[in-house]
Amino acid sequence: MNIRQFLEDPTVFGVNKLAPRTASWPSSRIEIGDDDFLYDVADWRLCLNDAWHFRWFPDVPPAPDGFEQPSFDDSGWNTIDLPANWECLGFGTPLYSNYTYPFPSDPPRISTPAPADWTTAREPNPTARLRRRLILPENWAGRLVRLAFGGAQTALMVWCNGAFVGYSEDSMGVAEFDLTDKLQPGENTIALEICKYSSASYLEDQDFWRLSGIFRDVFLYAVDPKHLVDAAIHADALTGTISAEVELSPAAQDCTVELHCRGRVATLPHAIILDAFQLWNAETPFLYTVSLVLRDADGIRDIRHFRTGFRTEAIRDGVFYLNDVPIKLRGVNRHEHDPQ
Repeated sequence: MNIRQFLEDPTVFGVNKLAPRTASWPSSRIEIGDDDFLYDVADWRLCLNDAWHFRWFPDVPPAPDGFEQPSFDDSGWNTIDLPANWECLGFGTPLYSNYTYPFPSDPPRISTPAPADWTTAREPNPTARLRRRLILPENWAGRLVRLAFGGAQTALMVWCNGAFVGYSEDSMGVAEFDLTDKLQPGENTIALEICKYSSASYLEDQDFWRLSGIFRDVFLYAVDPKHLVDAAIHADALTGTISAEVELSPAAQDCTVELHCRGRVATLPHAIILDAFQLWNAETPFLYTVSLVLRDADGIRDIRHFRTGFRTEAIRDGVFYLNDVPIKLRGVNRHEHDPQ
């Protein structure tokens, strides 16, 4: 499987990617504190940020050459920790551009030769290959294992134990893949190939630094075959009602889902009504912890935690109201880089 076959094809922006979903991860606790950071609820997560073997190329190599195989000798490669932008580690050139593309505009192609004085003349499409070995926790046996990338710029291809797993574009979005049928007892090898430019780069052009790499966390997480695939939490500020819509895995159709909030419990599709509640606004961003518990006849199969807030929004006579208070919004572009 060669990444080149996807880079200039705008009809392909994901192969074997799991569908986008609300951010949540399995928990072993029914209750968490209101001050607990949800991202740190990592009972069934394995962080993969450290100690990746790394090799950088100024352009896309012609073929994988076997680097994705577990037996490949990567002892001569560099070692890096993630998240990272390669350019900040000395691999490749940081490039700042406004509306001008960093490569000759010839959509959907990104391989048209650049003028001699362009950075892309000497670095047409910077590409990195990474490898990492790991052993799964023993208590993950019988669970489904997913690999999650918080952000990778801009085209990402994944192998596990030498087998092709999937492909992703969309730098700022999460990419998740199911590894369950590719894993084996004992040591496993994950291999990645990441290209800086793809046809998706035409949609990611604005006034900012053009950097490449895996710039958010990488981790594995494990779910029971009976699990919550997705959920939407609703807080109605007119009635104080908290409700939920859920999507269950095919194996979980015999399960019930409990909705927990502030010591109250309801079984979906029923909701929870709070007698008194506090509204959310930017100055007092009050949030309520909401938990979903998936059960079958044998017990708890999945637990997920969310936060939600009560607020109303309306536009009347051209004026925006939040909680019946007229406000003005002043926005700025926000990019994920540090000025230092």
